[in-house]
Amino acid sequence: MKPSKPESPVLPAILLAAVTLIVFFVLQNSGPESAVRQFHEAAINNSPRELQQVTLQSVNENSDAYMMASIVQHDFMAGARVRIVGTRKTMDGSPNRRIVDVVYLFNNRVVRAVPWVVVRERHLWKVDVVATRFGQA
Repeated sequence: MKPSKPESPVLPAILLAAVTLIVFFVLQNSGPESAVRQFHEAAINNSPRELQQVTLQSVNENSDAYMMASIVQHDFMAGARVRIVGTRKTMDGSPNRRIVDVVYLFNNRVVRAVPWVVVRERHLWKVDVVATRFGQA
């Protein structure tokens, strides 16, 4: 009878790494920060359709969403960089509402900080532009 070879730990490690990468790839566009990032990308790309996908309220030329998107687009065109610095619970502690703290930098200096309010609706996080605009966290 031959002695059995010990199993190599390489295969389980590769499988675990692959599963981890797949999970992170799938979840990268699912959190509160992602909704804010997607809002900024849609604003910069001037895409009302994409804005509507990540915004709680309707998007039209007279809407709060359109106005907030215009500000983001203007800042970007002026050279601003956007940095998400954290996420926190709202005052009411609801699991379906979060505040995503964003700073806007010009020449590596913070010139504005905005607490973006996001709401989970049907398992998707969306930006509440009215609450964000009027500071109703």
